[in-house]
Amino acid sequence: MFRFDPALKVYLHREPVDGRKAINGLALLVEQALGLDPFAPSLFVFSNRRRDRIRILLWERTGFWLMINQLASYCILSWCTTRVWQPRFQKVCDRRVDPSDCSV
Repeated sequence: MFRFDPALKVYLHREPVDGRKAINGLALLVEQALGLDPFAPSLFVFSNRRRDRIRILLWERTGFWLMINQLASYCILSWCTTRVWQPRFQKVCDRRVDPSDCSV
């Protein structure tokens, strides 16, 4: 089992990714588009065009993990403008919520 260490880097692929891409396709994107090693101890985050689904790719000693999350209909993700982001996502919501409700 893996742990989300506070020193863990999170890389965001800002362009939309086809939801049919599997682990091999996403690992290839990490190498070609981001210029990074997919086997590094980092999280690689991808989203679809509507930003209502995210995929997180992570290498652990025995293989890749691919985590998929479909966000609630009232929340979308807003990517930041930098390439590296700490392990917190900022959700932009259509309704007024407490900031603690939108922390991951």
